[in-house]
Amino acid sequence: MRVSQQRGEDNCNDRPYFPDGKLLLPTDLNEIPKLNAFVEEVCREVSFNQETTEQAVGKAVVNVMKYAYPPGQHGDVTIEAASNNLRLKFTIIDCGRPFDPTTQTGFDTPTAPGTVAAPSAEERSVGGMGIRIMRQNMDSINYERLDNLNILTLRKELNVE
Repeated sequence: MRVSQQRGEDNCNDRPYFPDGKLLLPTDLNEIPKLNAFVEEVCREVSFNQETTEQAVGKAVVNVMKYAYPPGQHGDVTIEAASNNLRLKFTIIDCGRPFDPTTQTGFDTPTAPGTVAAPSAEERSVGGMGIRIMRQNMDSINYERLDNLNILTLRKELNVE
């Protein structure tokens, strides 16, 4: 995959996606290795350490695979990647049930730095760790529901010193 970075503006909105910067997967957890390889390749192309980004994108996609569709119903999830010289953006798109992770609270997911410390593993209730990982590892998370699609956008700063 060849990444063409957009220079200049600091906003990834409305930026063209680089060639082949798109991955379509069925909602099957056996497809996660393909997702990980895609994120790794995208991050390598922009010279960015992929570990935390891979965790966040992976959790977002796994949540779609597990929860977006009713039991027995299968669908697809599209992952698109874009970058400019300041940010890397992953957009996760599905047509499952509406779910806005940016509005979730109480799932062991502080919404801002300095909020109450997370409970220990023994104290933690089930659920919410994917949202917490996304919030901890990405610089911004945006959700919108448009034309019966869930569109989750995860952004990470590239040149943070």
